[in-house]
Amino acid sequence: MVENNHKNNTMHKFHGKNLRKNRCSLPHYCYLLTTITHNRRPIFSDFHAARLCIHGLRLQQEQNLAITLAFVIMPDHVHWLVQLQQGSLATIMHSMKGGVSRRINLYRGTSG
Repeated sequence: MVENNHKNNTMHKFHGKNLRKNRCSLPHYCYLLTTITHNRRPIFSDFHAARLCIHGLRLQQEQNLAITLAFVIMPDHVHWLVQLQQGSLATIMHSMKGGVSRRINLYRGTSG
């Protein structure tokens, strides 16, 4: 994501990792997580790909890592409201994103 600095009309790249500095993961607390697709490609415009993402969210609950309270799947990103059960936010995001990526790549016959 790129932000325009109106003061001197320069472009700056947004660094999401700065939002994760000093973040803590506490069991039974609620978190709103957002993740984007690689290069913001509209992968979830495909209904089946979006369903695979929903399956990935549900797996986190089945594995007792997080309880999904709500989610919104947009063409190029996902908003996910969760109550963490165990592990860390990084763990559930890694698990969800990795599983969804593998399933979508299998479905599309792609890699990456």
